[in-house]
Amino acid sequence: MRIGKILKANYRYILAMTLIFFAGAGLGGIDRHALHPFMQSQLEHLKTIAGDIKQRNNPLYTTMQIFFNNFEVGIIYVPLLGIFFGLFPIFMIFTNGLLVGYVVSGITTEMHLSVWKVLLFGILPHGILEIPAFIFSASIAMKLGFVMIRPIPAMSRGQSLRYVVHEYIPVLIAVSAVLLVAACIEGFVTPVLMHAFLLQRQ
Repeated sequence: MRIGKILKANYRYILAMTLIFFAGAGLGGIDRHALHPFMQSQLEHLKTIAGDIKQRNNPLYTTMQIFFNNFEVGIIYVPLLGIFFGLFPIFMIFTNGLLVGYVVSGITTEMHLSVWKVLLFGILPHGILEIPAFIFSASIAMKLGFVMIRPIPAMSRGQSLRYVVHEYIPVLIAVSAVLLVAACIEGFVTPVLMHAFLLQRQ
């Protein structure tokens, strides 16, 4: 099944997940202080990875760490847990939105930087690929859970499940490739842009 056909067939799920992500990002940016205790617990794992990356100081190692972390969450956990009524993919996308909004708000506040410049140099280079990839993967995973409750018309629950799993195979391949490219950008390009951007302020 072609990716274009899958995108078209699932645009409602993709649109819903996109809105959920940006709702989370908006809330994370606006109500940062209220979310601080929750977000700190969510950031613990990322802090461990970031500390390891900083110690190694190797762009290739950074790329592989980012890719494997994103692959584990977006390709393994989300579809496997999506079968539970599609709730985990929704939670994951909303939480990722919260995280982006929270981190961007923190950087702009503490370093007195323009939010648009932080997005342009720190998020957009890799996020323009990474975020849609997560949303696409989570959308199919959400559908996987939903068909367990309400099967696709003219299909049994088992047939609906097999249909969505069949849809997810090319999605898995495409999303994996996109996440790898995004990880390369985040490992090699984004740090350079952020460094140059911060140096311009000094």
